[in-house]
Amino acid sequence: MKNINKNTVVCSLEEIYHDGSSFEMNRMINDCISNTSDGGVIIGYLVWESYPISKWIDTLMHFVKGLKCREFILILNTVYKNDDISFPFEVVYIDYFLLRVYFETTVCNHPYNKQWNFDSNKFLFLTGKADAPNRIRLLYKLYKNGLLDYSIWSLFLQKGSSIYTRSKTCIPELTDSEFDKFVNVCMNNPDGIDNNFGQHYGGFPYDTTLFSETLFRVVSETLRVVAGDTNPNPWITEKTWMTIVNNQPFMVVGQGHILERLRDMGFKTFEKYLKNPNYDTIIGMDDKLDAIVENVEGWLSTCNSQSDDILADVKYNFSQYHYIVDKNLTIISDLLEYIKSPKYDLYDLIPLYDSTSENGKWIMFYNSIKDDSWESCHVESNFKNLPKHIQQECIENFGYSPRISSKDT
Repeated sequence: MKNINKNTVVCSLEEIYHDGSSFEMNRMINDCISNTSDGGVIIGYLVWESYPISKWIDTLMHFVKGLKCREFILILNTVYKNDDISFPFEVVYIDYFLLRVYFETTVCNHPYNKQWNFDSNKFLFLTGKADAPNRIRLLYKLYKNGLLDYSIWSLFLQKGSSIYTRSKTCIPELTDSEFDKFVNVCMNNPDGIDNNFGQHYGGFPYDTTLFSETLFRVVSETLRVVAGDTNPNPWITEKTWMTIVNNQPFMVVGQGHILERLRDMGFKTFEKYLKNPNYDTIIGMDDKLDAIVENVEGWLSTCNSQSDDILADVKYNFSQYHYIVDKNLTIISDLLEYIKSPKYDLYDLIPLYDSTSENGKWIMFYNSIKDDSWESCHVESNFKNLPKHIQQECIENFGYSPRISSKDT
């Protein structure tokens, strides 16, 4: 929980969902009440995980009921916008993962690829947390068809881990020893990131050569599983937005109709250039993966001849991305104006960083000690640009030890 101003607090509702205990619920209610007075504003956000509404609506209503004479505002990921739920309080919808990519590339100045490389003969396939059929099983199908020779790919698996076990169930036709051999052959960390053997990685930092040296990306999006729902609204994360901001064409292997969702947002989705243009609406996952393999093989040989049209779509997507960013920033700006925040800073409202990353750890530390009079510092390397008295207080009073980067030596 965080105070935005004297009578407004912001809290993560994901904490309630993860903990699930009445003790944690009551603690958060008491904290919100003790940090505001009657007429105060409580802002809660649920933006990171794709929890089905049925799993958290009762908990949320209990939380809101306990806030007594306070106004409650809920910030939700736009994936919930089509769930047709009427809430008895104001709801603000944002494209959270799109804003995360904006934060990392624009605010934190993470470099990105600025020109599509239509001369490449390789495609990009990053599996991340591999324990899903559109990741480990698709990698296996690409491997079997000899397509990894034309790929920059990643695979992180630690034998004996729960992710390793779940990944094995995605390829049931392999024996344990055959699966171990496949993993040993395909383990790959193309840009040398530390992602804790695939347990979690928020996408940043990354090496921009992943994009500048490849022709297109096969995006293995998050599969949103909602009990009883055969066609849940697709979940679009930083994986897709990173591809667009890095000026690259793509195929997206995720929830059905994810391309339709992207087109509704105004983006070009490249299926018209593919051998199997309807791959996104194929019902069976295995059939969809087979269509992706065919598309990869075909696009490697035809993408260059379609380069003029594809490049126009890539440039259009980059422009549309910034248009959607601006719409989201306006929504947040209007909210901050409504709560009379004395200083506009989107990043004081919701965390757009990965708390497990090095820069995320810095932001959490700095925000925890930051005086209201201090200026924001969202990038650790900018510490040296802070006023001297702030630097001195961070070091002498809070034990911060500035890290010297290679650029400073």
